[in-house]
Amino acid sequence: MKKIIDIIARIIAVVIVVLVIVVICLNLKPIELSFFVWHADIPLAVLIAVLFLIGAILGLILKKGNISKRAQRVESDINSTISDIKKLTE
Repeated sequence: MKKIIDIIARIIAVVIVVLVIVVICLNLKPIELSFFVWHADIPLAVLIAVLFLIGAILGLILKKGNISKRAQRVESDINSTISDIKKLTE
């Protein structure tokens, strides 16, 4: 349940940040992108939002292992501290 709430909170945070970026960049001129035959005029806000989402997703994927390892370390530290406190209070 805690993981689900954490994931939902991250998704909401990403959506809010993307919306802020889009609102800030709405007045900017579109950028013309061309790849070989394909040409498109993409608003800068959309481009920034897409790049931000890609970066956020990659960041979550890459950090997932580090976060879980760090959480396990913190949990073991807390457990050892609790056991130390119990020993001192006996």
